[in-house]
Amino acid sequence: MTPEQSNRITVEPEHMGGKACIRGLPITVWEIYRKLSLAGMSDEKVLRAYPDLVPDDLAAVRAYIQAGIKSRTHDEITGRPILPKDQLKHGRFYKGRCRNSTVARWNAEENCFYHWREKFGNIFIETIKYPTDETEPWWDVFDVVEELPKPKFEIPFSRDATFSGHRQKKLQCPHCDKTFAVLSGLASHLHYLHPDKPALERPGKQPRAHGKSGQAALPVVSSNAGAQEQGKVKKLMCAYCDKAFARPSSLSTHIRYRHPGKSPAVTALPTTTPPKMSAPAPAPVVAPNASVEEHLKTALQELTQRQHEIDEQLSRIETLQSEKETITKQIDAVNAALQAF
Repeated sequence: MTPEQSNRITVEPEHMGGKACIRGLPITVWEIYRKLSLAGMSDEKVLRAYPDLVPDDLAAVRAYIQAGIKSRTHDEITGRPILPKDQLKHGRFYKGRCRNSTVARWNAEENCFYHWREKFGNIFIETIKYPTDETEPWWDVFDVVEELPKPKFEIPFSRDATFSGHRQKKLQCPHCDKTFAVLSGLASHLHYLHPDKPALERPGKQPRAHGKSGQAALPVVSSNAGAQEQGKVKKLMCAYCDKAFARPSSLSTHIRYRHPGKSPAVTALPTTTPPKMSAPAPAPVVAPNASVEEHLKTALQELTQRQHEIDEQLSRIETLQSEKETITKQIDAVNAALQAF
């Protein structure tokens, strides 16, 4: 980096949060470098997007970033020191971090790492540079930290090598024939395709006990069960199904996507308590040898009680609708009064 390029990069504590900028302008160095490297914009497009910059500013940005990459000594995310390049040995396996892998094999002849990468269910060989290679972007390098003495798989030095088949899927859905390779995929499948089934419990894990008493933990609840979940009391009931929510925004989103065309007006009044869905009364016990007439009377009693509960809930909804109409008329009257002025 030449002295002229260094003068174009300014760092002021009170300007742009102390970030490196270009000639004191409100344009950070990393903002321009991301446009050039990550977005793949040409110099001409960047100069048209930032009229205050000149071609020498872009050259200074590249030189500044490359100098910073070349002087890296630690992984910024994990904080672990990067293994010096002179300590790497040809053909050895190493642990580290990049966007697609945590294990790679060093090829001293080509001055790069080889590693397996998985994409769209296929596994193939890919190469990646050493962290201080100044020709590579900082986010597309392998931050090597230590040697892996006993690797569990082979990484050939061939870009044409392919994995035999797809990654083995060992996790079977208990409710259908779908299989998954990772636990998160199975959990998402159960949540969206089997919402009425119990939630996923980690295989091989026992419910954790509370304290020293050894009392079993609470059972796993389904994705739509209960009025309490994660310490939040669900008081807002959906008027079109049996779902309950803790926040009005969640209820409004539910109605918008699960019940399109329905009005979310019942959630617009925060001071009004939405109608609660009461559980049906337990059925009276009928003797096994009861007559047909007694069975019919029992059924009639249950249906009549349920009818009263539904009428009560409908009356509450009608009250809210009537209140809404009254407020609408008041709004129209106020608008008419404002227009008179």
